[in-house]
Amino acid sequence: MAKTDNVRAFRELYELILFYAEQRDQPAPEGFDFYAELRRCCDELNLDADDLIDEFDLDFKSS
Repeated sequence: MAKTDNVRAFRELYELILFYAEQRDQPAPEGFDFYAELRRCCDELNLDADDLIDEFDLDFKSS
């Protein structure tokens, strides 16, 4: 993967984490799947999505 692709994927992942922090108590926009987007970014960056969810406590159910 090119470095620019990594930077783009990291930016998207960062924005998702910010979205979670700011909007976790609000309904998600129609058709938006937070976890699918998060997993897509993690796949592109070769990160374990489940570990990231645990590390950042990104579980809507426990909020």
